[in-house]
Amino acid sequence: MSVEVIKTFTTTCNGVLHDAISTDVAFTAVLEQIVAAGSGTTSFFFDVALSGPESTALDNILASWSCPVVTQITGVFSDALTVKDEGINVPNTPHYSLDFVGSGVSVADATNGVSTITIQPTPKLFYGHNGSIVQTLTSSVINVNIATNIRNDAIYSIVSNEVTINESGWYKIIYGVGAEATGSSRSGMECGLRLNGTLVPGSMSWAYHRTSNPGEDTATAEILLQITSGDSVNVGMKERVGSVRTMVDGCRLLIEQIETI
Repeated sequence: MSVEVIKTFTTTCNGVLHDAISTDVAFTAVLEQIVAAGSGTTSFFFDVALSGPESTALDNILASWSCPVVTQITGVFSDALTVKDEGINVPNTPHYSLDFVGSGVSVADATNGVSTITIQPTPKLFYGHNGSIVQTLTSSVINVNIATNIRNDAIYSIVSNEVTINESGWYKIIYGVGAEATGSSRSGMECGLRLNGTLVPGSMSWAYHRTSNPGEDTATAEILLQITSGDSVNVGMKERVGSVRTMVDGCRLLIEQIETI
């Protein structure tokens, strides 16, 4: 049977007060609950009656109690967080109220007083296509036109259909090259991603065009690539046999940053 202790105090964070009283070394009795929220008369229930020092300790806590200040963390995050309160690192001690503000932030209760904070960075993207530009392929490698930029985030720049990436990390790159035969003979082409002018292993694709009318096909590939800041990538293509040209709105390049390093 529990013992009720009635005290008058003002607080808007009873749960935090409950934790403070429960862990206070001055209390040998176990605090079970605080019933009311807010201000006014609130009943505390203990397993046993409080001793004189315990009652005094409870009075002192209620007299000096103020709710903890909420620490608000803002900004763009990746894998690790340094939590600071007014410029000072927050030590690895229990925190009663932390707000994580930003796109892609979620907090889940991991029980035992632990919260799991998941932060999904905003993806940094490049996406371009060839628009109305048509290119005739030859036996020499040429850059696929991607000059119609739909999205070009700050870490990317493009010159002569070559994209420079100005942040080190891992990137997913997807390209597609739509082309058609321009004659009556069988035709074919090959494509590949190039990093600083060198073919990236595993990035090759091919397309075969039987004849014109219709003679369309698309070569595509998806690559995961580690980039050092300042590296440049482009999609190269060349004719293998016959006569081939790209198609209007048929070529595209998507670059997505997966993680920074």
